[in-house]
Amino acid sequence: MEAQESFFALCRLLDSYLKKDDYCELYICWAGDEEEDRDVELDQTINLNNININDIQIYEKTLLVIKNSC
Repeated sequence: MEAQESFFALCRLLDSYLKKDDYCELYICWAGDEEEDRDVELDQTINLNNININDIQIYEKTLLVIKNSC
């Protein structure tokens, strides 16, 4: 529950900064693992205007692209 609240807080912040068709890339990894290969099969694009928390799975070594389409 706390992780979901934190994620929604991030989305609200991004929504206030991102203009239409802008996006933010967020790479999820442990400190020190930035240079390791990411698992591109797990990369996700999240639309700020249509978030379904049940569809979001955040794994380490993946890239989240958070977009504002409106």
